[in-house]
Order: sequence, then structure tokens, then C-alpha cells
Amino acid sequence: MQKNDSIFRTVVLTGLIIFSIVISCYGEEISNNPEYFFLPAHDITSEQYDEYITVSDIFSQLSQSGGIEFSPNISLLSYNAKPGAVLSPDSILPVPEVLYITKGTLRITTGEEQLVAEKDDVVYIPANKTRLFENHGDSELTFYSIIDLSFANFLSDNNNLNITEIKSEKTVPSQEFGNVSNNEFFTFYRLIHPSDGPYEVSYDIGTTRLTKGASIPEHYIDGSYQLFSVLSGSGNISVGCSPQQISEGDIVYVAPGALMNMTATDTLHMMVLTHPFYDAENDHFITGACATRLSP
Repeated sequence: MQKNDSIFRTVVLTGLIIFSIVISCYGEEISNNPEYFFLPAHDITSEQYDEYITVSDIFSQLSQSGGIEFSPNISLLSYNAKPGAVLSPDSILPVPEVLYITKGTLRITTGEEQLVAEKDDVVYIPANKTRLFENHGDSELTFYSIIDLSFANFLSDNNNLNITEIKSEKTVPSQEFGNVSNNEFFTFYRLIHPSDGPYEVSYDIGTTRLTKGASIPEHYIDGSYQLFSVLSGSGNISVGCSPQQISEGDIVYVAPGALMNMTATDTLHMMVLTHPFYDAENDHFITGACATRLSP
């Protein structure tokens, strides 16, 4: 019976990843990227993995609903696990896996290493590791999993890459941006970026915090899209000068080159995924662009 359950879970998870790749490729054929797409928390759907775990394929939903083009080499899954849940993927990945814990406590066993990650921790798991994930608490556990196949044939032999690592806002320096005097001010924490360590990924992950009333000024990033996952709080995001209210659990996709700004109506905390990874030279700030834009 246990063997049949394991086969069923493997089929479900493999199917989700394959579906993600198929939908991503299909989106590339039928549609150009919109400037942004808003996926509210209540519209995020999930598949039953077993009696304890459900899985949501975020990129597939964005591709299917918004016609967004994603690289077929990268997947973003969201797991929801009840107390007592155990996730033991049968496949050993040829590339790293990165996790971001959004709620609860996760015990991770990779090879001979055993670590505990808590809310707002990011976990870098090297390639070719066996993996066992357990809900280590008595409450609900939720986390993102990002798998990037871009490096499948180009992995380094550097031994430093063979260590599972946990990082958080407590372990990295904060980066302060903007001007406090006019409230265009926010704090960013860069957690995983290829330039900061032996991370073989094509994207970067960080978190940003805005105090109530603070804002991220109008800017656009050439060549990279950004995905914002609202961890707590609320605010307004404007993309292409079109405003949208956001709150906990919502996800917002912002296309490369799209003009955006954001204001917190309550203390706002977000996870930010940038792909390809962020390069400051591609980030352009344009003060008052929406205020001066002329109607056609």
C-alpha cells in the first residue's frame, strides 16, 4: 500500500512539473507578455499531493490565466503541508533547489545533513542531493520551491556548492533605498543572488519591507521580470500607471521594462523573485512619469 502511495505521489508531482513546462511553452506560442498580471490569493488553485500536502503550480497558473511567457527551464511550486506531513521526492535533482518558507517550520534532511528552517528563511539545496522535507511544527507549513534547469549541463565542480545553506533577513545586510524625507523609501534584503556566493541559479530572491505610507518610486527594469509575493500587510502597486490593491497571499507579475511603483497602506513585507537575476545597471528610476503621461 505504501509503495502504491509513493508511486501516486511521484506521478502527481512529476505531472505538475511537466504541466508547468508544457504550459510555459504554449504561452510562448500564443501570447506576448502583458505588462503585469495580478493573481489574488483566493484564485490560486492547488492539487492534492497526499492527505497532508497540496501543491500549487504558480507559473502554470500565470501562464494559463495571463498568457505570460516563462522559460520552460524554471518552475515555481507552492506547498501547503498539515502537521505531520512528510515530503520525500523520489527524484534526485541534477540542479539546485531553493525553498522560501512563508509559514511554519520545515525540517530538511539532505544527504547526511539535517537542518531546520523557519518562516522567512530561504534554503539553498545543492544538486544531486536526496531530500526529505517534514513539517516540524504543530501548525500549517507553507513554502515555495524554485527549480532552475538552466544549469543542468554546466554545474561546477566547486566543493563549496555541496553545502545546504539557510539564509534570512537576520543573516544578510539590509539595503536601504530612496529618500526618507519624501517617504519614497524601502528596505531590501538580497538572500540568493549568483554574485553573492556559489549559487548556480539564473534568478535571485530577496525580500522587501515598506513601512506604512512609504513607497517604491516609479522605475522599470530592462531584461528581467519580477514576481512579488505578499507575505504580510497591504498596499497599492501601479504598473504602466494602472493601480492595483494588494494584500497578504496575492502574487503580482511585472514584465521586463514595465514602469511600476508601489505604496504601503499598511506595513508591507514581500518576497521578490527576479529573473534573470537583478542587475542595478538595468534599473531605471523616472520620477513623476505617470503624473506627466499624456493620453493618446
